[in-house]
Amino acid sequence: MNYLGVIYQPALFLLTIMASITATIGCSTITYRYIELPAINFGHWLTKKIQQRFQQ
Repeated sequence: MNYLGVIYQPALFLLTIMASITATIGCSTITYRYIELPAINFGHWLTKKIQQRFQQ
């Protein structure tokens, strides 16, 4: 599992934490961009359509 050949335990711990943080930020960015934003935009569109229906 240690492909870099790092033997120093604190360095391995820090590298693991940094990799976990990077993966978490990457996953949350992708999720926000491709799931949450379209759902928010759809909600705004749907709200406008419903409001227009009752105003006529």
